[in-house]
Amino acid sequence: MQDLHWQAARLCACQSGLVRRKAVCSNRLTNLYLAGGVLICVTFVCVLAVSFAGESQTGKPADEKPNENTRCYVCHPDLKMEEISTVHLDADITCDECHGPSVEHLEDEMLMTKPDLLFGRSEVDKMCSNPTCHKPGGDRYIYAFQDHIDTTAVKDFYNKWLGRIRPNGRVITAKSVCTDCHGTHNIVTQIATQLEKQPAEWITAFNGRDLTGWQAKGNASWTVEGSRLIAKPGTNGAGGDLWTEALYKDYRLSVTFRAEWLIRAGIWLRAADPDPGPRVQIFDSYKPPAFAGSVWVPGKGLVLANLREDLVDRQGWNTISVEVRGDRFGVWLNGEEIGAFRSGETTPGQIGLHIESHSKHKEATLNISEMLVQRLDEPAQAAVAASPKGGPGFVPIFNNRDLTGWKANGGAKWTVKDGTIIGTQGENNAQGDLLTELTYKDFLLTVTYRVQWPCNSGIWFRYQSAAKAYQADILEYKKPECYSGTLYCTGKMFISMNTDKTLVDREGWNTMSVRAEGDHIQIWLNGRQVADVRDDASDSGRIGFQVHAGKQLAPMKVIVRDVLLKPL
Repeated sequence: MQDLHWQAARLCACQSGLVRRKAVCSNRLTNLYLAGGVLICVTFVCVLAVSFAGESQTGKPADEKPNENTRCYVCHPDLKMEEISTVHLDADITCDECHGPSVEHLEDEMLMTKPDLLFGRSEVDKMCSNPTCHKPGGDRYIYAFQDHIDTTAVKDFYNKWLGRIRPNGRVITAKSVCTDCHGTHNIVTQIATQLEKQPAEWITAFNGRDLTGWQAKGNASWTVEGSRLIAKPGTNGAGGDLWTEALYKDYRLSVTFRAEWLIRAGIWLRAADPDPGPRVQIFDSYKPPAFAGSVWVPGKGLVLANLREDLVDRQGWNTISVEVRGDRFGVWLNGEEIGAFRSGETTPGQIGLHIESHSKHKEATLNISEMLVQRLDEPAQAAVAASPKGGPGFVPIFNNRDLTGWKANGGAKWTVKDGTIIGTQGENNAQGDLLTELTYKDFLLTVTYRVQWPCNSGIWFRYQSAAKAYQADILEYKKPECYSGTLYCTGKMFISMNTDKTLVDREGWNTMSVRAEGDHIQIWLNGRQVADVRDDASDSGRIGFQVHAGKQLAPMKVIVRDVLLKPL
């Protein structure tokens, strides 16, 4: 019995131990399950935290495309609405893919540093035809008409716009580049708006006849020949300056020049003795690289560098435009913005010209055809409807070299000499017209001209035929008494007359500006409005010039220097 009890007790003990061991094993498994669950939860929470953190940093949902142009918009907000930039962004092509990382440019709030890559007009098609962007078909290197997805739409566009100016200021021709049709970056909208809101009068700083209003210093040669200011280094290459007698504080300046390269010349801005102020350079420098439109300050060196050699026309005329406001100086070359800098000075000063000899070209010559100044520190004296050459939105329709794009009618003689159109009577005092091949509807037009009197001429616009056209007259009429700036309409005679002959510079250059928008026509002569009428005789047509017939007008000579147009 005792053995049975002992065995029974042992069995119970074994069973009790087994239960305890099972309980321990069960607890261990439970703990493992709990630990695994906690680990999974922690991992899931971490993933969510990282995801939310990423979204918080980008400020965008995960399925929304990031806008990598954001930093560009700080200085160039119009890029958000421009077709050329928005279409590329829709295809995930951002500014840096065309213009490079441009880190220094992005960090330069003074706009003195250019993007890494910029493209002149001659480089546009090649750049766009990159195989990773717009790959040409076949063995072609340049993207062409047949490479477009919808060639019918391209053909319709071409038929509509051929020979006309697009809203971006580009004329569509058989040789148009990509940006003529698809648009260009417009980073000077703010400046254009300022020009239109504050149309102060532009003043001719150089009268085209002599050096009245100027003082020469140094040994350089300054002469006036053929209505142009000619600058040459003096004996043994000695340099010198030509200064305005007047002082200027805040202003816009436009200087049209042609140089014999190689040359070292420039334009002084706001010089106050003994400090000559900043100088916009007309030169070439390769160490460091810098070209015309760069700015040099005595004692500091280059403060603004133009790195684009392609902006300079070495064979023809160029225009440097400057805006000086407070201590900020902005510079443009041939309508392209070079940049801006701050001088820290706001003292009024003189405007000047500089020339010195070049080590490799002792006989360098600088020709100035026009210098215009618009004061910004004085109230506007008149509403002028045009900007000087190089003003935003204006395009030259005369190239200053030949009559490409123009067609002569009648027997008058039309030639190009020294960058100007010259019109005279033909044989037997024959009359004639010179008209554009293109037609224009609504526009701003500004023409700089001079004449040899007696004269009966004018500026045709919206010319459809000899019986349907308008003309801003260049004349002296006795009955009725009227002078240049009078508005003539074929079939109606004079519909607005300028009776103030003092507005006309009979010996020098004059500027006639025309604004035609719908049936509203306005004319300005040398900054003074002389016509403001509404008439619907012609709503579009060609632009041109006239030489009248008559023996009494035999000595007449019409000389046109600039013809600038801005479509509306």
